[in-house]
Amino acid sequence: MLSSRRARETARQFAQNSWDTSIQWEINASMASDLMQQGRYEEVGSLIKGWGPRLKIDQLYNYHNILGRAAFNSGQVNRANTHYIRCHEVAKKMGNRRLMGYSLGNLSTVYWQRGDYKTALKYGLQDFKIAQENQDAQGLGVASNMVGGLYLDLEEPQRAIEYYEYQWNLSSKHKIACDQAISAKLLGYCYRLQPWFEKAHSWFEKSKKICTEAQLYYLEYLANYYQALTYCQQKRYQEAHSCLERSRELLRDTVQTRETMAFRVELAWIRCQVQLDKISPEEGIEQTEALFKPYEYAKRDLKLNRAEADYEVFFFSGSELHRKRALKTFQNLFKKRKDGEFKSKAKELEEKVRRLQGFTVECYPSTWEKSRYR
Repeated sequence: MLSSRRARETARQFAQNSWDTSIQWEINASMASDLMQQGRYEEVGSLIKGWGPRLKIDQLYNYHNILGRAAFNSGQVNRANTHYIRCHEVAKKMGNRRLMGYSLGNLSTVYWQRGDYKTALKYGLQDFKIAQENQDAQGLGVASNMVGGLYLDLEEPQRAIEYYEYQWNLSSKHKIACDQAISAKLLGYCYRLQPWFEKAHSWFEKSKKICTEAQLYYLEYLANYYQALTYCQQKRYQEAHSCLERSRELLRDTVQTRETMAFRVELAWIRCQVQLDKISPEEGIEQTEALFKPYEYAKRDLKLNRAEADYEVFFFSGSELHRKRALKTFQNLFKKRKDGEFKSKAKELEEKVRRLQGFTVECYPSTWEKSRYR
């Protein structure tokens, strides 16, 4: 770490002493990318602030793109939107269709985050069309994944399938194992919603096979988890239990374990244990409550999990207290969001929660799959 800091400081001094503005900018842009990889988004703005008026037009695109990414990742969605609009304006002025598509894709991600799926879809489809015109394989891979996810959020899984199949065919052609595994898992997820269970299982198995061969353990545990939910929907709890055991095993080994997903796997596993009479409903309640002892409740995702766990306890015990507590938690979460990300979905979500029975808690594909930057 010390040597890395020294290297950055040396680069900074070199940039300051250089008469060439382009060299100064390239060094600062490289350092900004380094900070983003470390998750130090707030420092990016202070590093390159004020550079805009000094840059050539091609550098100006990169400037706004970096600031947009830093703002988006630090939760400043409106600021990110401003920079991505500037990216699009600069790309249009340059006549660079490829960069125009990329900026539209990033705008789509911003509106997706806000919960404005229709506007996000409009930008996503424009991005996809430009990538097709340019025969841009990378752009098509990202855009097809994005459009598919937006159709999922608009509750149109059949349309989502069209774009995930496109991503599958593209990644198979170019032999990109990670994208193959992701698209296969998402196709399984879509067919589960149809519901077309056997086809869903076929795609989950393809995803798991690719993950095993390519050692993509994080994606493999997700594929097992979603397949377990499908089996539970069919009331095939023994198969679900086997998938969840594999997910738990992979979670112990992967360095990319996410707190929220680890929780969901454990919650589903407890449910299966109860259904298979391996533990009593009372033990299910006890284990569900115990999941929260290590957690702090300040985080939104963990509060969301708290509400889900209350519903699990309600499922086991029929306790009206847990049902009301879960509804209150959901309502507070979605009505107090300042950025309006979920406000439009509050009533819809509340209704879904009220209808919750069995394994209907939906866990959409991870957010990181929505916004792979270019």
